[in-house]
Amino acid sequence: MLNNVLQAIEDVQAVDILIYDMQTLSPFYEYSIVCSGRSDRQTKAIVERLVELAQQETYPYRVEGADTGRWILVDLGQVIVNVFVPEEREYFNLEKLWLGVPQLLLDDVRNI
Repeated sequence: MLNNVLQAIEDVQAVDILIYDMQTLSPFYEYSIVCSGRSDRQTKAIVERLVELAQQETYPYRVEGADTGRWILVDLGQVIVNVFVPEEREYFNLEKLWLGVPQLLLDDVRNI
C-alpha cells in the first residue's frame, strides 16, 4: 500500500516528500507522509489522485481540508497523507513535531 500511495503522489509531482514510520508510535496507522504541492490547485490534484487510488484499490479513506487546499489530510487507514502548500507546511512545521520519529527514504521504500 505504501508504495502505491507514494507512486500516486509522485504521479502528480508532489514535492518535499517525507515518510514517517509510525508503527511503534500509533496503534491506528503505520505511516505518515508529509508532502507539498506548489499551489492549492496542485494539492487538490494530489488528493484527487489519492482518492482515485483508494477507490480503485478499495482502500478505506477519508479527506479533511479539501475545501481550501492549503492543508489536506487524507486518511487511508494504514497511511496518513498530509498535503500542504509551502506556506502552511512551514507554519505548522510537522517536521519539528515529529523530530524523533524514524523516517524512511523514498528509495528504501521503493525496494520494500
